[in-house]
Amino acid sequence: MGTSVPFARCSSISVKEYTYFANQESAVRGVSMQLTIKRIAGILQASIKLDGITVIAGQNNTGKSSVSKALWCALSILDNPAKRVEHERQATYERLLERAISHDSSFRRVQYTYNDVQNVAHNLAALSANGPLSGSDVNHELVTFLPSIAEVLDYEDSYQDGSSLADALIEYSSVPAKEIEKTLFGNMLGEEFFGQVNNVDQFAAGTITLSFGRGRLRSRIANNEVEELVLDNGPGASAIYIDDPLILDRLSQPFTRMRSDRFLPLGNHQAQLRRLLIPRPQRAGDALDSILVEEKLGQVIASLDSTVDGFIARGRDRGLVYRRPGYRNDLDLRNISTGMKSFAIIKTLIREGKIREGDVLILDEPEVHLHPTWQLKYAELIVLLYKEYNLRILLATHSPYFLRAVEVYASHHEVADKCRYYHALGDEDGSIFQDVTYATEEIYEDMSIPF
Repeated sequence: MGTSVPFARCSSISVKEYTYFANQESAVRGVSMQLTIKRIAGILQASIKLDGITVIAGQNNTGKSSVSKALWCALSILDNPAKRVEHERQATYERLLERAISHDSSFRRVQYTYNDVQNVAHNLAALSANGPLSGSDVNHELVTFLPSIAEVLDYEDSYQDGSSLADALIEYSSVPAKEIEKTLFGNMLGEEFFGQVNNVDQFAAGTITLSFGRGRLRSRIANNEVEELVLDNGPGASAIYIDDPLILDRLSQPFTRMRSDRFLPLGNHQAQLRRLLIPRPQRAGDALDSILVEEKLGQVIASLDSTVDGFIARGRDRGLVYRRPGYRNDLDLRNISTGMKSFAIIKTLIREGKIREGDVLILDEPEVHLHPTWQLKYAELIVLLYKEYNLRILLATHSPYFLRAVEVYASHHEVADKCRYYHALGDEDGSIFQDVTYATEEIYEDMSIPF
């Protein structure tokens, strides 16, 4: 292969961001995180502690992925819910404004650009955080950014039920933030569990609870709808959920511009990951960022570069490609092995500054696409990510070989005391999860039954 180049040269986390998140380490390190799930999907009951590397092992169809999905949803809504509500309001206001201006005859003379609409919606969403909008709030923002709208503000438009544009904006602003949070959380769960959040064979309500320092989420779900959601803010922690390296294939085709803002409506974990994997153009300050990241993640960088010396970049047609130092031509992402994709995803997230200290990385059966030799490399990578970057890592596996590799490397890098192991067991009533941190032989016995 070609000559390698310094790994973090294209890192996009700014020095200011890096310093901020480094300062937050003291607030996050040592903070206990506890996930409790009852009667969700196929889970009867689960109580999972996530303070370092948490491994859930067991046979297929024992609820391992359901734990991952529930954790991702809980952390995603708990990660600055006020900001998520603001973005939801902004998106709604943009839609109302564009629909009125584009389709209502009263607004035909209005001159505007998309940025004008965005500015109005952004400011109105910020004002809504303090309560419902007033007519003067709406008129002021409209006239400020859309001066030509002033002469038609007094006209009644035909939007919706005949109410004015201002009345429509005011009506939507009156929806309480708590209701928006509950709807957003319900949408996430619905996307992840394909509308079947509750156990299909039981009629009892389910619960998801997440405690994280001063942060706490408590929810009650019945008939696949979120009936109750209580959120208390604490130290922020984003979650990144990786379960399918073939996601890169879908990014090899030309795509429209995607924003990487982590507070945008997430859809599901794969939609979030697609946004995070899109590199941004280099900018001033990247050199300093690279130095800081490389100093912090030296061992992780060396491990990744020894396995995949290339990196994901934007191609000429706006799709993503695999670029190798020293080679003239890029590779279509669909032409690199699935195992290489697994490492390339982690490498890209680090290069682009999308993984922050204290975040939660969820890995669902990563060994499936890896040769045994690369399973060992990936296991060590997981351990190094925790050790060097203070990540909380939830790992689901059904491979005794991969499980053993994690144990060995955790011991080798002196973080064995930061690992916790759960045995997923399922029957006709649902799955339970036993803490076997000091008795992992139970997992090996279960997973060696086919032999």
